[in-house]
Amino acid sequence: SSDLVSHFDTKNVRDLSDMFKGAELNASHIDLRNWDVSRVDNTRGMFEDARIGSVDIGGWNSYSLHDTSNMFRNANITSGLNIVSFDTAYVIDMSGMFSFSNIPNLDLAYLKTSNVKNMRSMFEGGRFYPSLDFARFDTRKVEDFSSMFRGINIDSRTLDVSSFDTSNATSFRFMFDGTNLTGNLDLSNFNTSKVIDMSNMFSSSAFLTNINLSSFDTGSVIDMHGMFYRARMPVIDIRNFNTSNVQNMQDMFGGSGVVTIKASNLFNTDSVISSDRMFMGDFYLVGENGTVYNTTHPD
Repeated sequence: SSDLVSHFDTKNVRDLSDMFKGAELNASHIDLRNWDVSRVDNTRGMFEDARIGSVDIGGWNSYSLHDTSNMFRNANITSGLNIVSFDTAYVIDMSGMFSFSNIPNLDLAYLKTSNVKNMRSMFEGGRFYPSLDFARFDTRKVEDFSSMFRGINIDSRTLDVSSFDTSNATSFRFMFDGTNLTGNLDLSNFNTSKVIDMSNMFSSSAFLTNINLSSFDTGSVIDMHGMFYRARMPVIDIRNFNTSNVQNMQDMFGGSGVVTIKASNLFNTDSVISSDRMFMGDFYLVGENGTVYNTTHPD
């Protein structure tokens, strides 16, 4: 029973990976607050694919923990998850931690992330309601943001990432691909000076009307393929984009529905090896001199 689990002696346990993986405990409340997890190094996939009423790991003394990847991947926790004061101060890998999960009222306010380097797919494909609050989220060491919010479904349909420190980021690949976000996505605080890969960063996020990219430093970027593919924004403002090192612009604006692309002389294609279908399907795009989309030469 869940009550029996709450009294497990775990003081010598080092690995909790996959422990409740696939568990079908829909009506159960799993209370693990009393567990001594001071020696646990990883909780990888601990609740992956589980169906549980609620889970409480509040106050966990998990100060040896380094890996929480896929911990709640595809988990359906119907009545809530308590991770308040769950000690993740030394966690390096949170990739896929909440991916494809269904968790109401997920409170991230006290999740310590100051040593995390990998947030790849952390919230990918998940259903979160009513919203996610990143006000206290510390991302200063994160290198991999790829697919972090890919396919995410948030009831508020908004995302405030103004607190994100992206100064060590190298990959934004698929970061906001296929989200249900609407309106304006403000990324004006993003430091992108180390980013190499922006491929498919905003692709298929069809409900966004504007993205503020005014702070983007793209001097290190090599791959921009599919960056705005099937995004439906009427105006894409990339006037500050320096693309002198970009090698791949394939599908970059393809099928986007864009009417105006604001660029500058910094938009340099000298290093580009592939630009296939760069403007394919952009039927509404009008050039500076009034030229319109040409199906014969869509590039």
